[in-house]
Amino acid sequence: MNLEATERGWHANFSDGTVGLIQVDFRLGLLLSDVDDSAQLYIETPFRLVTNGREHALRPQNAETLSPILGLFGAKVSSIYAYKSGQFKMEFGDGGYLEVDPDDAYEAWQLACPGKFMLACSPGGSVSLFVEEKS
Repeated sequence: MNLEATERGWHANFSDGTVGLIQVDFRLGLLLSDVDDSAQLYIETPFRLVTNGREHALRPQNAETLSPILGLFGAKVSSIYAYKSGQFKMEFGDGGYLEVDPDDAYEAWQLACPGKFMLACSPGGSVSLFVEEKS
């Protein structure tokens, strides 16, 4: 997975990305695997999932709303966009997508690729990029 800075934020491309693990606790976690890397996405606030032409409103703190996310297991991930505004979008190979808006009171989402970078959306919508230094 390659992360590139753009005028509006950051874009991550996948060569053969898939959703390999779905985790539910007080947040939603997705393990994204690619040819050379893996990344963890954590969503802590309400978000939208559009799949098969239907939009689903999901809330991680209400597990009953998360059943549509189960269909993502094994799904192909094509791109991720993290905008400086705090908005987040993950696109799937079948044309579906997941969107998270920033939250005024909570960290809405985090995307981390161990050994490379972490992006986090702070309360209010600012996004921080942490890059791991090579030694």
